[in-house]
Amino acid sequence: MRRALVLIGTTMWLALGWSQNAPRAPLPPDYTIKTEYDQLYQAANLLSRADFDGAMNLLKNIDVPTTIRVYGSWATIPPDLRDTFRQAAIDAINNWNRALNGNPKLEWTEDEANADVQIVFEEDVAEITAGQFRLMHGKAKLMLPPKKGDKRRVRARIATYIPYTEMPQSAKAVAHLVGQAVGTYLGLAESQKDTEIMGPVWNSEELPTAPTPEEVERVRNLLQVRRQLIDFANRRVAVYIPKPKIAVEPMEHDFGDIVQGDVVKFTFKVRNEGDAPLEITARPSCGCVTPHYDRVIQPKQEGVIEAELRSAGFRGAQIKTIQVTTNDPDQPNLTLRLTANIKTAFEVRPSETLTVALKDNEPTVQEVEIVSNTDEPLEVQQVTTTAPYAKAEAQRLDDKRQKVVITINPDAPPGRTNFAVIARTKSQRTPQININVMCEKGIIVTPNSVFFGVITPQTQLPVERIVTLTRRDKGFQIRKISADDPAIEVNHESMEDGKQHRLIVRYKGGWPAGIVQHKLTIETDDPKQPTIQITLTANVAAAGGS
Repeated sequence: MRRALVLIGTTMWLALGWSQNAPRAPLPPDYTIKTEYDQLYQAANLLSRADFDGAMNLLKNIDVPTTIRVYGSWATIPPDLRDTFRQAAIDAINNWNRALNGNPKLEWTEDEANADVQIVFEEDVAEITAGQFRLMHGKAKLMLPPKKGDKRRVRARIATYIPYTEMPQSAKAVAHLVGQAVGTYLGLAESQKDTEIMGPVWNSEELPTAPTPEEVERVRNLLQVRRQLIDFANRRVAVYIPKPKIAVEPMEHDFGDIVQGDVVKFTFKVRNEGDAPLEITARPSCGCVTPHYDRVIQPKQEGVIEAELRSAGFRGAQIKTIQVTTNDPDQPNLTLRLTANIKTAFEVRPSETLTVALKDNEPTVQEVEIVSNTDEPLEVQQVTTTAPYAKAEAQRLDDKRQKVVITINPDAPPGRTNFAVIARTKSQRTPQININVMCEKGIIVTPNSVFFGVITPQTQLPVERIVTLTRRDKGFQIRKISADDPAIEVNHESMEDGKQHRLIVRYKGGWPAGIVQHKLTIETDDPKQPTIQITLTANVAAAGGS
């Protein structure tokens, strides 16, 4: 046992010593374009875990070559603007060459497919962000191996006209946008400084067309970061990087039984076990959950994610989640779960949805019971219905129970009808209780309308639909079935001593294109429902239509 403890201690000491003595990996600076920032950081993290092959896969061909080939689509520029735009683009490349002093060097090429930087002029350049369409001066996109080809490449789209106008872009704007495309290729992110080539575009004589000394220095730093990481991967050297490490306890919380309308809270403890600041964002899966959390947690410190669940409008077993995004390279995404069983403050028994078979010649009475599931007493102030042929009244049983008696008069219409019973209470949490009542009287038609669907020239004919007519208390006869169009054919089957009839309705074809409606008329021996009509609908597509 003692020997085992010594071994464990030695292993921990060696691991600690290795992490402290390993060369520190260069990390991409904040001004790196996000596409490359993420890939370089991921490669550095793989090197810190001695995954040299994985790191090399991300770093292979990511470096900037000594000669950068640039292509321009001059033919797509309107003839009257072509010379001006071309000269502006040439000036922008010359400005970068002077700033970089030939390391690396940019030169023009006519080979679009093999160019490192592709400058494409279009009449308009647009993008869709968060569902919103907007026109832009231009847009450069960096593509890196291995996901986006086998080499580093930028494709820049530049609008020939100022967005939302018919005015051409100025030569300064074109030179600025071409210069930005080169900056993107070299790994620079967009800037908010008007004086920088990576800054915003605005049509003015003061718009910069050359990189600043600071931007050139950033490019040099990025070249060094890439090459150092590539060197570590080639030499298979494990490195050290300070990084955050998230630990959440617990990952799930069950609120148990709660009453609808309650607002409940739980605090998840978040600890940063790493040696760099931990940054987190928390997004709930539902608007009913609000997370309040510490956005930055320092190394070896603890923060919280306080989750607030609002249960109004929900019932039964519920699962809600919070998606946690972090800058922990080993755990960039976590999912926290909240569960609860939400009970209503007042419960309707046997159910708040009733199906009632009505009597023909006398009132039909249905009773339900409303029960309080909390310590709150139940007091019903008023009970009303939404149907003129029905009434309801409440009868107190005790402090927590009320009986509701629903009476449906014999003048209720035949077929299937619906109405609501509304019980108003003194409860602030549940001031109103709704009971939905579905009545069935006489002959019930299911469905009461028929949709044949979308009929295309490829649809196999005939198209069949089933309609059933049912009466619970006694049988009935169907005397006649007629359609108002010869394209409809009906077969009739009688079952269960005439209590159920099955109609097979067939559409044989021939209707014109568009939404087509016809009627099916059924004559019965029931004096209260002698005639029943069913609507038949189809959406007929024209030949050759999509």
